[in-house]
Amino acid sequence: MLLFITPNPCIERTLCPEDFVLGGVHRVTAERVHVQAGGKALNAARVAHRLGQEVLCSGWIGRAQLDWFSQQMAHENLPCDWIEVEADTRVCINILSEADGAFQKTELVEAGEPLSISDGTRLLQKVESLLSNCAMMVIGGSYPPAQESAFEAHAAILTRLASRFNCKVLYDGKGSHWIKAIRSPSPPWCITPNLEEASALLRRELRNDAEERRAIGDILRRGVEVVLLTCGERGAWLGTRDGTIWLPAPKVHEVSPVGSGDSLVGAFCATYHQNTHLPEADRLLEAARWGVAAGAANAAQIVSAHVGRDEIAALVPHVQPRQVQQMLPML
Repeated sequence: MLLFITPNPCIERTLCPEDFVLGGVHRVTAERVHVQAGGKALNAARVAHRLGQEVLCSGWIGRAQLDWFSQQMAHENLPCDWIEVEADTRVCINILSEADGAFQKTELVEAGEPLSISDGTRLLQKVESLLSNCAMMVIGGSYPPAQESAFEAHAAILTRLASRFNCKVLYDGKGSHWIKAIRSPSPPWCITPNLEEASALLRRELRNDAEERRAIGDILRRGVEVVLLTCGERGAWLGTRDGTIWLPAPKVHEVSPVGSGDSLVGAFCATYHQNTHLPEADRLLEAARWGVAAGAANAAQIVSAHVGRDEIAALVPHVQPRQVQQMLPML
């Protein structure tokens, strides 16, 4: 089973108004409104589930939104085990407008309401009770605000718990919780930063291929074993101790990139766990190819993270990896 932890889930509303302009009044008909349970790890779980992987979703959900989330998950046959909290779950809005055959995206992302140390403890206890049955734990997205600064260590505690159960952790995140977990004595097995997130972690700009490859090496030296550095519509780097591989993204007609990183993570995890017969290097590469293909397939759709096996499989042959360099010996 793959356990997907979404620290900051959301009610995701995607609106497709006609002739959208800032400052105007737009009435959006029902068929141009798409609503779903969202959040990075939840979206990744959705894709992994569509690829046949057994998943379980958890995280904090506001009491007022709990029934709605449970109904949405049941409709998609996505198993969940939520932690109920007083703080309301946030709403995130994606506005997609079309002009001259191209789509423009506007995102309105709520930060979320503060949580307490007690809320954090209850999720840690829940995760600890589930880890013995998990092949991998995926932490996805940012954390909401917290009432205590000590909350910043929450993700680092999660990765330490997983290490006790020999459970791999993939952390697709950002912000101080993510950075603290990477710098902890038990860092995630794999991280999937985009260029902005990797720059924030390393405190320097990544302006070209050489700087991107160097960034992967620097991250691996921190104890992370696998780095998937995503570069938007260009593709992604797969970095391990054995070397760095470039995976170009298939060309698609982009509608919305929202959820492409989540789709990449979901397909990567599902494929990795469905190919246990392969040598580790081949297993990672095949998982990364499916991940990049899933990200591209998602970008061609309006609703995020609703890609399926056939759509992804059609693009996998177009992800032709290129070995770039061997890594320096790890210190």
